[in-house]
Amino acid sequence: HGAKATYIHSDLNTVERADALKSLQNGTIDCLVGVNLMREGIDLPQVSLVAIMSADCEGFLRSETALIQMVGRAARNVNGNAIFYADKVTPSMQRCLDETERRRSRQIEYNEVNGLKPISTTGSEIKSIFDIFREEANTESLSNSVEWSRMPKKDVSYASPKPSLDPTITELVYNLPAKPGIYKWYANKEDRFPLYIGKAKDLKKRCKNYLTGKDSRPRINKMMEGVKWVEVVIT
Repeated sequence: HGAKATYIHSDLNTVERADALKSLQNGTIDCLVGVNLMREGIDLPQVSLVAIMSADCEGFLRSETALIQMVGRAARNVNGNAIFYADKVTPSMQRCLDETERRRSRQIEYNEVNGLKPISTTGSEIKSIFDIFREEANTESLSNSVEWSRMPKKDVSYASPKPSLDPTITELVYNLPAKPGIYKWYANKEDRFPLYIGKAKDLKKRCKNYLTGKDSRPRINKMMEGVKWVEVVIT
């Protein structure tokens, strides 16, 4: 029908997924297709329609909670709608419909009492952390690998890093500024795509927590065993 679409799937890396969301956001495409979009960060005010195929296939992806989360992806748009494609109404679908109606009734009542008129979320295009890395950054805002050697040695009496970690990454982290920003962990210096990207109010403290095991999540500890490089953007 002439609609432009793209597909989010498990073979896409983090940056490619962000690009797909950005394409939907800026109108390059009309439709984003995926198996389970409630997990893909589809929380954009531009989303006006959520279509759920095989909504009557009871299971984790079509449970009451999952359905409520998915239809909620259209909640930031005043013209938002959700369509269930199904041959029957399952108990999960009915509970989702009942809960949605309950919430809508409460919201309408609140709006009437307070004289509010619903409008869609407005404003400039939302930027992801990936956009920050793509933009031209001021030299004082970007701390990259070529600057590490010029940074003065800092006090390293914080906590002992895990002995299994590469000494290079330990030195880089201890020299980080205690400022807000975005950090990227890499398996090696030449990697194009990071293992992990995060934001922190204090880059030095957050990254030290990773090194010393204060972030005790198993997947984080496993990731850190392969980390050899870090880059940051001060925001």
